Amino acid sequence: MCCAVCPDPADCTASMQAALDSPAIRTIVFAAQTWITQPLHFTQNDTTLVFAPGALVLAKAGADANIFDELGLSPGQWAAQCGATVASS
Repeated sequence: MCCAVCPDPADCTASMQAALDSPAIRTIVFAAQTWITQPLHFTQNDTTLVFAPGALVLAKAGADANIFDELGLSPGQWAAQCGATVASS
């Protein structure tokens, strides 16, 4: 399990993608903070995303609003499954 944090509040893409890319991590817990990101790509199977209560995921201004498009779910659908909030910045 890994607890992801974002050192750059203006763009969390790199830290989120690094956690998704790690072959050693199967469960990623995203801290209760605002996560502004560009589209992310899933490179591992069987990865579980957990969003702490209060986590807010925002598409970076100008980025595709469906930042988890590879899941095949709308932002509202995956947010409901993860307990996260999704909006555009």
